[in-house]
Formats: sequence, structure tokens, C-alpha cells
Amino acid sequence: MTTPKKDHVYLYQFPKDCGLPSPSPFCLKVEILLRLLKLPYNPVELSDPRKAPKGKLPYIELNGETLSDSTVIFERLQQHFGKNLDDSLTTAQKAVRLSFQRLIEDHLYWIMKYSWTTDEGWPGWQVFLPKFPMMVGGFVKSMIRKEAISSCELQGIAKAPINVIWEKGKKDLDALSNYLGQKKYFFGDNPSSLDCSLLGLLLCILYLPIPSPIKDYASGIENLNNYVSSMMNDLFPDFWPLK
Repeated sequence: MTTPKKDHVYLYQFPKDCGLPSPSPFCLKVEILLRLLKLPYNPVELSDPRKAPKGKLPYIELNGETLSDSTVIFERLQQHFGKNLDDSLTTAQKAVRLSFQRLIEDHLYWIMKYSWTTDEGWPGWQVFLPKFPMMVGGFVKSMIRKEAISSCELQGIAKAPINVIWEKGKKDLDALSNYLGQKKYFFGDNPSSLDCSLLGLLLCILYLPIPSPIKDYASGIENLNNYVSSMMNDLFPDFWPLK
């Protein structure tokens, strides 16, 4: 096994798929931060999150330390390397950042996840699941679907009528679009940590081949699509345009 390099980040995430560095918004969020801060890193593909320290991806290794949860990873990386994307934000902007981050990660994400469990979205989502033995594959996938629906119900989003869920998602996208306007990044000419969360989720909504009313609606919002294209051009020229 290769000896880990000092001050080098090893990012464990789901394998590349559909032309994206990862089909997970939270894995993408961390890799976007690494590229924005120009930190040395290596992506390490891991298809089964059960092999991760806490059973979830992403996680990182840095100088022998293992860190899970994208928020914890952000704080540690920015503290260790002395680089913080939010240093230039005003107090008011930091409050707005926190509000929109919760909209993205604690609301719109769950609407996207719920859309993957519907009869329309489920066939597309199955493609990204680990390969199971034929004899038990159908049963295991059915259990994964049920657990995903259950988690959406526990979170609360899945308890609303389905047309209400889609309307909530559309309002989230409208709010993001209206605040972004024609700016390069969410708060202007410089990126913030919010851009990592937003770009990661938009990539999954727009480019994973999982149909839903939310995907259709997002595809028609010009400034969000331009935002994605601009950031991907700058940060991921090795992936963009998607192959």
C-alpha cells in the first residue's frame, strides 16, 4: 500500500458515473471545495458505503485522521490549510448563506431523494446501486427503496401530497434562481462554501438520468444552468462538457 502523503487529502466517494466525478451531492460538495481551495487530493472510489467508517460517504483521510460528514470535513480542511471561502462574507451574508444551505441540504435534497423513490424515478436510481447477486438483488433493492422512503417520511417531506412536494421543490429552485440572478457565484465575484453545496446538488438534479418534475423544472431555469456550466468549466474541465 502506498504511504499517504503529508498534508494530502484522500477523498473516499462513490465512483464516477454519468460523466460526473460522483453521483452524490455531498461527495461532489467536498470535491468542489478541494478544487476551489486548490488543495492537494486524490479521489478514492468506494462503491459500498457500508465499508466507510460510519457507513456513509464521503469521508476523508488527512495525516492519519479520518473525518466523516461534509460539514465536519469543511471545517477541518479550512482550519488545517488556513483557507476559508467565507472570510470575505459580511455578517448578513453569512446569515443568508446558512439559510440557503439549510434550504439546499435539509429541504431540496430530500425532495430530490424522494423523487428517486417514485415509480418514475426508481428505475433510474437502481442503476447507481451496488451490484447484488441475482438471487437476492431484487429483494435487497426493494429494501433500499423502502428504507429511502422511510427516511423521507421521518424527515417529513414525504408526508405531504406528491403535488405539494413538487411545488415545494419548485419554490426552492425559484428562490435560489432569484437570489443568484446573473452573478458568477452565489454572493458575487468570489465563491463561498454555499457554492459547493449548490453546485453539487444541481449537478445531481440536472444530470443524473433520473426523471422527475423537479429535474424538468430545473432544466428550464436558465441562470441556474448557466451557473453550473460556468463553474464546471472553471473547476472540472476534465469532466466538462459531460461525456
